[in-house]
Amino acid sequence: MHTFRVIKDSFGWTIMLGPGVTSSFRTRAQAIRQANRLCDALRSHGEDVEVIVEDAGATGVSPGRDSDCAEADETMRRQAAGTM
Repeated sequence: MHTFRVIKDSFGWTIMLGPGVTSSFRTRAQAIRQANRLCDALRSHGEDVEVIVEDAGATGVSPGRDSDCAEADETMRRQAAGTM
């Protein structure tokens, strides 16, 4: 089982796989979206993977949610359109 962890850091949100950092993002939603993309790529090769998201300001974690991905999509659309 491979576990991608999305954690809050001083620069925004980071995706980690084991002890290594794979990517950093400004928003939680963008990090979750990319972690889910990485999982989809590994799953297509038969790997067992998951995304765990750290709740900023809380002590728990939660699985990545599709609603977070939709939020990231909307944010990226606005940035591309220059409306943010």
